[in-house]
Amino acid sequence: SATTGNRAVAKVTELLTVLMTQLKEDAKADKDTFTKYKAWYLDKSKSEREVIGKTSAQIAALQSSLASQDAFRKGKALNLATYGQNLVKVENTLEDATTRRGKEKKTFADNEAEFLTAIDQLTRALVVLGKKAPGEKSGAAS
Repeated sequence: SATTGNRAVAKVTELLTVLMTQLKEDAKADKDTFTKYKAWYLDKSKSEREVIGKTSAQIAALQSSLASQDAFRKGKALNLATYGQNLVKVENTLEDATTRRGKEKKTFADNEAEFLTAIDQLTRALVVLGKKAPGEKSGAAS
């Protein structure tokens, strides 16, 4: 029974040695895998940080450009509104001036007709006054 106990202890020791060897091999494989993963992770992290940095700069530049373009559009919209209001004012002024000039033209035409009639009457009156009255002497002074 002592030999059976020794064999059992020897068998357990042998199994423990085999397990210890497998454990060391697994630990070395895990260490190699972890080292490879860590190198991959650090490389990827570095490249991703660079991409994030570049992309962040591009985003900031695009946002700035968008803000600038938005301000430009707002300025142009304000200009357009102002020009539209001015155009309405100018059109109204033109319409008022055209109406006023039409009235003035009619007044002028009416007055011109009266003046032409008056000039014609005065011209005829001068002609009549310029004629000698019957029995008047040509050298008489009044």
